[in-house]
Amino acid sequence: MASLEPGVSVSRLALDHRVSANLLRKWIRKRTQTPVPLAVFTTGVHPGSD
Repeated sequence: MASLEPGVSVSRLALDHRVSANLLRKWIRKRTQTPVPLAVFTTGVHPGSD
């Protein structure tokens, strides 16, 4: 995600894509705070265990 790369200006990115900088910051916060679903880790399926 371009907005998470070091040195990227959220304001500049928002301007380039014609969205509100505040809205973009909100999306970034939401994206970075979303936990990984537990189902991914609790399926009991392990790669390479034939």
